[in-house]
Order: sequence, then C-alpha cells, then structure tokens
Amino acid sequence: MEDLLVDRDLWDAVDEKVHRPMDPILATQYDVMNRKAKGLIRLCLSNSILINVHEESTSEKLWKILGQIYQ
Repeated sequence: MEDLLVDRDLWDAVDEKVHRPMDPILATQYDVMNRKAKGLIRLCLSNSILINVHEESTSEKLWKILGQIYQ
C-alpha cells in the first residue's frame, strides 16, 4: 500500500512529518491529496476491516489506525 501511495504522489497525506500548509492554495491542494489517499486506502481494504475504520476523517489517521492493527 505504501508503494502505491508513493507511486501516485499521495504519500505526504499519510506521512506524519508532513503537515497541512497554512497557505490557502497549498492547503486546498493538500486536502485534495488527502481525499485521494484516503479513498485509495479504503478501496484496498476488505469490508471486515473497512467497517472498523470508515469514520476516520483523514488519511493520516486512517493510516495510523491500520498500522496499529497490523503491526
């Protein structure tokens, strides 16, 4: 999954070292990237896992929860 996010230039959305920019234009771009990353991650999850994480609001939170489940 990490490789897929990197390949699609979406890794920054789940990387806890990267924060949402303050600049409105860059923040909008970040929000779009976040939605794409969250959608891509969800598409790769089985329904039995998705039901437990479907309410996470950001891709970073979703990624963190999945990391806790699988590590």
